[in-house]
Amino acid sequence: SALGRGQQWEMALWKLSAVSPNMRTYGACLDALEKGHQWQTSLILVSQLLEARLLPNCIVCNSAISACAKASSWQHSLRVLSEMDGSQLPAADTITYNTTMA
Repeated sequence: SALGRGQQWEMALWKLSAVSPNMRTYGACLDALEKGHQWQTSLILVSQLLEARLLPNCIVCNSAISACAKASSWQHSLRVLSEMDGSQLPAADTITYNTTMA
């Protein structure tokens, strides 16, 4: 998203709160958070997504994992990965594993 490319994560969060959120808006916001190295906020956003009863796709989960990995918070990357196995989150794919190991 344009906000992600510009690392405008604050604007992305504001826009998310101003619209009726769906998977696309969450994905765009997570992209901006990843690029802005806001790993803690990305994890909170994934939790909010689940609370809103929206099922995240692999792209959304990979963005959260990438945000953690870029911030050297590998423990949190592994936590998201482990939650993707047998939970409400989608199954991990090759990109997920590569992102976690980055």
